[in-house]
Amino acid sequence: MVNPQYGGNTVTRSLGFIGTGRITSALVEGLCTAKDPPENVLVSPRNAENAARLAARFSQVSVALSNQTVIESCDCAFLAVVPQIARSVLKDLCFRPGAIHGPQERGGIGRKIVVTVATIPL
Repeated sequence: MVNPQYGGNTVTRSLGFIGTGRITSALVEGLCTAKDPPENVLVSPRNAENAARLAARFSQVSVALSNQTVIESCDCAFLAVVPQIARSVLKDLCFRPGAIHGPQERGGIGRKIVVTVATIPL
Protein backbone atom coordinates (compact mmCIF):
# COMPACT_ATOMS: atom_id res chain seq x y z
CA MET A 1 0.00 0.00 0.00
CA VAL A 2 1.35 3.43 -0.85
CA ASN A 3 1.62 5.79 2.10
CA PRO A 4 2.42 9.43 1.21
CA GLN A 5 3.55 10.02 4.81
CA TYR A 6 6.59 7.89 3.97
CA GLY A 7 7.42 9.61 0.69
CA GLY A 8 5.14 7.40 -1.41
CA ASN A 9 7.15 4.28 -0.63
CA THR A 10 5.37 1.00 -0.33
CA VAL A 11 4.67 0.26 3.33
CA THR A 12 3.51 -3.14 4.48
CA ARG A 13 0.55 -2.68 6.75
CA SER A 14 -1.65 -5.18 8.44
CA LEU A 15 -5.34 -4.37 8.46
CA GLY A 16 -7.84 -5.72 10.96
CA PHE A 17 -11.62 -5.80 11.03
CA ILE A 18 -13.83 -6.24 14.07
CA GLY A 19 -17.21 -7.34 12.86
CA THR A 20 -17.45 -9.60 9.83
CA GLY A 21 -20.77 -8.77 8.31
CA ARG A 22 -21.62 -7.31 4.92
CA ILE A 23 -19.62 -4.09 5.32
CA THR A 24 -16.42 -5.91 6.29
CA SER A 25 -16.93 -8.51 3.58
CA ALA A 26 -17.28 -5.80 0.94
CA LEU A 27 -14.23 -3.88 2.21
CA VAL A 28 -12.03 -6.97 2.41
CA GLU A 29 -13.09 -8.19 -1.03
CA GLY A 30 -12.38 -4.77 -2.52
CA LEU A 31 -9.00 -4.45 -0.82
CA CYS A 32 -7.89 -7.98 -1.66
CA THR A 33 -8.77 -7.65 -5.33
CA ALA A 34 -7.19 -4.19 -5.71
CA LYS A 35 -4.08 -3.55 -7.79
CA ASP A 36 -1.96 -3.20 -4.63
CA PRO A 37 -3.68 -5.44 -2.06
CA PRO A 38 -2.62 -5.55 1.59
CA GLU A 39 -0.30 -8.39 2.58
CA ASN A 40 -2.13 -9.21 5.80
CA VAL A 41 -5.77 -8.87 6.74
CA LEU A 42 -7.10 -10.16 10.05
CA VAL A 43 -10.84 -10.51 10.61
CA SER A 44 -12.60 -11.15 13.88
CA PRO A 45 -14.40 -14.43 14.46
CA ARG A 46 -17.68 -12.57 15.17
CA ASN A 47 -19.47 -14.04 12.13
CA ALA A 48 -17.63 -17.35 11.77
CA GLU A 49 -19.22 -18.20 8.42
CA ASN A 50 -18.24 -14.92 6.73
CA ALA A 51 -14.80 -14.94 8.35
CA ALA A 52 -14.10 -18.48 7.11
CA ARG A 53 -15.37 -17.61 3.63
CA LEU A 54 -13.05 -14.59 3.38
CA ALA A 55 -10.06 -16.59 4.66
CA ALA A 56 -10.76 -19.38 2.15
CA ARG A 57 -11.09 -16.94 -0.74
CA PHE A 58 -8.05 -14.72 -0.05
CA SER A 59 -4.67 -16.07 1.01
CA GLN A 60 -3.79 -12.88 2.90
CA VAL A 61 -6.89 -13.11 5.14
CA SER A 62 -6.76 -14.88 8.50
CA VAL A 63 -9.37 -15.27 11.22
CA ALA A 64 -8.35 -13.91 14.63
CA LEU A 65 -9.00 -15.73 17.87
CA SER A 66 -10.69 -12.64 19.33
CA ASN A 67 -11.38 -8.94 18.81
CA GLN A 68 -8.46 -8.16 21.13
CA THR A 69 -6.18 -10.20 18.86
CA VAL A 70 -7.19 -7.94 15.96
CA ILE A 71 -6.25 -4.81 17.95
CA GLU A 72 -2.94 -6.29 19.13
CA SER A 73 -1.89 -7.69 15.76
CA CYS A 74 -2.76 -4.97 13.26
CA ASP A 75 -1.37 -1.58 12.29
CA CYS A 76 -4.87 -0.32 11.60
CA ALA A 77 -8.12 -1.76 12.92
CA PHE A 78 -11.65 -1.00 11.74
CA LEU A 79 -14.83 -1.45 13.72
CA ALA A 80 -17.73 -2.43 11.49
CA VAL A 81 -20.64 -3.27 13.76
CA VAL A 82 -24.08 -1.78 14.21
CA PRO A 83 -24.12 1.13 16.68
CA GLN A 84 -26.31 -0.78 19.13
CA ILE A 85 -23.38 -3.04 20.05
CA ALA A 86 -20.42 -0.72 19.36
CA ARG A 87 -20.03 0.40 22.98
CA SER A 88 -20.16 -3.14 24.33
CA VAL A 89 -17.53 -4.28 21.80
CA LEU A 90 -15.25 -1.32 22.54
CA LYS A 91 -15.44 -1.55 26.33
CA ASP A 92 -13.73 -4.95 26.33
CA LEU A 93 -10.76 -3.87 24.18
CA CYS A 94 -7.38 -2.64 25.42
CA PHE A 95 -5.52 -0.36 23.02
CA ARG A 96 -1.77 0.17 22.77
CA PRO A 97 -0.35 3.40 24.20
CA GLY A 98 -0.37 6.12 21.55
CA ALA A 99 -3.21 4.57 19.59
CA ILE A 100 -5.87 6.92 18.35
CA HIS A 101 -9.09 5.22 19.27
CA GLY A 102 -12.72 5.96 19.83
CA PRO A 103 -15.58 6.80 17.54
CA GLN A 104 -15.57 10.40 18.75
CA GLU A 105 -12.75 11.09 16.30
CA ARG A 106 -14.63 9.45 13.45
CA GLY A 107 -18.18 10.71 13.56
CA GLY A 108 -19.75 9.21 16.66
CA ILE A 109 -21.68 6.15 17.69
CA GLY A 110 -24.93 7.62 16.38
CA ARG A 111 -24.09 6.86 12.77
CA LYS A 112 -25.35 3.70 11.16
CA ILE A 113 -21.88 2.13 11.08
CA VAL A 114 -18.82 3.21 13.01
CA VAL A 115 -15.84 2.55 10.78
CA THR A 116 -12.39 3.59 11.94
CA VAL A 117 -11.67 2.87 15.56
CA ALA A 118 -7.92 2.51 15.92
CA THR A 119 -5.02 3.76 13.89
CA ILE A 120 -1.72 2.68 15.35
CA PRO A 121 1.27 4.62 14.06
CA LEU A 122 4.02 2.55 12.45
